Amino acid sequence: MCRDTEAACQDWAENGQCEENLEFMFKTCPTACGVCKPKCYDKDEAKCGAWARAGECKKNTAILSLCPISCGVCTSLCLDTANDCPQWAAAGHCNENPGYMLKTCPYSCNVCDVEKHGSKACADSDREQCLIWGEQECGANPETVMRQCPSLCGVCTIACEDKNESCPNWVKGKDGKRTFESQKSACEAEYMIENCAQSCGVCQAIPSIKPATKDEV
Repeated sequence: MCRDTEAACQDWAENGQCEENLEFMFKTCPTACGVCKPKCYDKDEAKCGAWARAGECKKNTAILSLCPISCGVCTSLCLDTANDCPQWAAAGHCNENPGYMLKTCPYSCNVCDVEKHGSKACADSDREQCLIWGEQECGANPETVMRQCPSLCGVCTIACEDKNESCPNWVKGKDGKRTFESQKSACEAEYMIENCAQSCGVCQAIPSIKPATKDEV
């Protein structure tokens, strides 16, 4: 799971420790350092939906990390779900075993190809055609259908990240360094809150998912 393991991670990241103490920070504070993207979920779907409809996401920014899906700060992405995905992809398994690889390693297998689709977001390229094929074709013809219909085939992951590549620069001060003050000032803007979740500290604040109880399983 993409989670920081120390409460001070955000402060350390703001002080440049991701660059100065790379090995420790990447292991301890992967979210704060942008190494990975945490999966999004609303902590309370009923309350989150009601808060979002009432406009609370814009009035109270603390709600963003509790209700990232309802508040619209998350993005549908192609994310690998196994640590070995890069190695498997390099060994040619995306083509040899597409049924497993394209669903488990969509990022490493280039399911979300920026040059081909014009976006790294995970979405069906032709929704109407995907519906005609249906979910059964995802397993029957994965090489074609999973690549063209990743959303239909359950390949996509809703995760937290900046929606604009310029976000990290926007939260820096005049000296070119990000500080708590410069981040706070920049992230007061409505656009920043909605589009720069990583740079504004929303992603880092998403709480860990509570494990399911035996009864829930």
